[in-house]
Amino acid sequence: MNATVTLANGPSHDVPRTLYGSFVEHMGRCVNGGIWTPDEQSDMFLGGIRQELLDTLSSLRLSVLRYPGGCFADGYHWRDGIGSRTLRPRRKNLAWSKFGRAIGPEEDNHFGTDEFLLFCEAVGSEPMLTVNVGSGTPQEATDWVEYVNGSANTPMGALRSANGHPDPYGVKYWFVGNEIFGPYEVGHLSPKEYVKVFCQFANSMRSVDSSIKLIACGAHYPVGMHGVDLNRMKKINQTVLEGVGDEADYLSIHQYVPVSDPFNFIRFQLLHAHKLPGRYMYYNVLGSYLRFRKFLQQCIKDTHRYSIGGKPVPLVLDEWNLWFCFFTDLIQANYNLRDGLWVATILNLLQELATDIHIANVAQLVNCLGIVGSSEHGIFTTPSALVLGLYAKKSGSSYVPTNVDAPMLGDVDAFVFGGTKALPVIDVSTTYDSDRMTIFLVNRHYSESVACTINLGKFTPLNGAVTTRMTHSNPVQYNTVKNPNAVHLETHPSPSPKRSPGGWAYQVTLDPHSLTCLEVALGQQIV
Repeated sequence: MNATVTLANGPSHDVPRTLYGSFVEHMGRCVNGGIWTPDEQSDMFLGGIRQELLDTLSSLRLSVLRYPGGCFADGYHWRDGIGSRTLRPRRKNLAWSKFGRAIGPEEDNHFGTDEFLLFCEAVGSEPMLTVNVGSGTPQEATDWVEYVNGSANTPMGALRSANGHPDPYGVKYWFVGNEIFGPYEVGHLSPKEYVKVFCQFANSMRSVDSSIKLIACGAHYPVGMHGVDLNRMKKINQTVLEGVGDEADYLSIHQYVPVSDPFNFIRFQLLHAHKLPGRYMYYNVLGSYLRFRKFLQQCIKDTHRYSIGGKPVPLVLDEWNLWFCFFTDLIQANYNLRDGLWVATILNLLQELATDIHIANVAQLVNCLGIVGSSEHGIFTTPSALVLGLYAKKSGSSYVPTNVDAPMLGDVDAFVFGGTKALPVIDVSTTYDSDRMTIFLVNRHYSESVACTINLGKFTPLNGAVTTRMTHSNPVQYNTVKNPNAVHLETHPSPSPKRSPGGWAYQVTLDPHSLTCLEVALGQQIV
């Protein structure tokens, strides 16, 4: 099977590093039993984080980490998680305890504001904090901003200093509430009610730090039990965008696939069909990209249509991932090679849409919907984490449009069904810096390799390229504590480019169900 990728003659828009973020919430085994060990020891980082986990997360170079939720945030009071750990109160997990102690364990608050922010510093990620709208007040949120960002001469800054951190943390991103329109959310509000509350919070929070960037709550999944309800979604985004005006710097959106309907409940929650090999489920998962893209495109249209003053409010996709089993995935999830390839196609999409989507956070970081597994038995990175780390480390700062000439999946594989027929066999994204470019290529085909010609156009390579690949003979291979490197990244030199009248070109073979990252050093600026 053959395919041709042709690069445009130059970059079209910036690609911010903030697209490669993740998310930490107090639920399941994400924090307690994951990031923070219940067996606290003095030789651990901050007394509760294993060095092995810290090293693993640091190696991913994730750009932004969101905390403390998620639904948990609208029942969380930040003062419970500061000061001496021996004096911190134990609290019921208001958001998640209704599903049992495994999903919503009692919170001991040993991992709080200072621990999270120092954790972010240690792993090299920028923090994003979510303030409590559901059961909190504008004053509580304002005090939190001052505690985190105020000088030691302010009342809350002095409290932070007394707790061992004299210098302000300088947190830039603040999300005001979380999925507050959902009836499951603590203190849920209608969009019209939220607009009034948001403006109150915004005015109060900015009174102590005018430099912060505020994120308003927009459409979130689920907006319909049988798929994305576009009309309801548009109404939510319209009401919020028109209501908050220029008070909001960003609009938050959330999306998980596959869709939560009775059929998927049976096959994922009860039968665990997503763990089984076979073309049907493989293409079903990768094909959910189309639903995801439709959701993002509609939200972008909403910001262009309803933002005040003619300037679209940028989007923050601060929760996104595959979510198969409602209960078990919220305690301890795992993701296989197929799922990692899906993550790569979404990151390719986010790079393409980066003029409108500025921040993105995979949900979540550890164990609970987690891309990294962590327990007392050991640590492993899922293929999804390997992909996210690869993009975080290798992506350039500008996007180069590409034209893909490749067969469609439905034309080459009889097992492909439904909307997946609209997907080309390969998915491509190219990023650029002045001295290098990185080309990410996903071969979606279950069983066939692709001979791919990559035409560089007016870009001139310095010499050979470096190729990093992720694949395995089993498309649904998992990494585990016992076998942490079953799916891994392999790096080796690529064949040298060849010159033709149309410019330079690489010939690359893309293995079945694989991700290939081609790094090309550039010998001169674009002609």
